Amino acid sequence: MPDFRLSAQELAAALSFLQEISATGPGFPVYEPARLSPFSMAKAEALIDEELPCLGCHQLGDEAGRIGPFLDGVGQRLRPGVVRAIIQDPASALPGTIMPRSPLPVERVDLMAAFLLERGGDWLGSEVVTVSSVPPPASSSGPP
Repeated sequence: MPDFRLSAQELAAALSFLQEISATGPGFPVYEPARLSPFSMAKAEALIDEELPCLGCHQLGDEAGRIGPFLDGVGQRLRPGVVRAIIQDPASALPGTIMPRSPLPVERVDLMAAFLLERGGDWLGSEVVTVSSVPPPASSSGPP
């Protein structure tokens, strides 16, 4: 490993930066989901099943779509702040995504994020989905 000859102050600043991005990821705020009561878990599950469009593309358990990533095990592969950001504004959180924005009040965004993170489940997909794995949007300028 190269010797960067960092001063104690530079080393402390680099360490602080690395700790910050490992906790939140670049550009994602820290989010600590509240523990949900059994009633809130049931409410969130009913919203996903009956009111929100999530299962049109995503699979949760044995239910629904296959276009988007599985929602089981999101806490195993994404930080809580990233999950909340994707629910709140998919295009800002994942540039190039085809996931539409569902305008939700902040309370519902928090409920859905906490539900998915608390629900758990095993990641059943073939690869871990990361923010950096999303391809950039296609250019509309025509053929090269």
